[in-house]
Amino acid sequence: MSDRKIKYYTILEFTSPHRLADSVQVYIKDGWVPFGGVAVRQEGHLTEFYQAMVKYEQSEHIQKVE
Repeated sequence: MSDRKIKYYTILEFTSPHRLADSVQVYIKDGWVPFGGVAVRQEGHLTEFYQAMVKYEQSEHIQKVE
């Protein structure tokens, strides 16, 4: 089990899976991590794609690799 603690949590929402993927990549470059899988909601002709993202607290035992 991981002892990392979540510091921030957000949900990305787009009507295009490609725009969601692009946004997830931007968040990853800023230190965010996908949390769980993609959720899809369809209502009538509207389809929405969701991805939860988290940013963990930095630990003095973990060195940031760039």
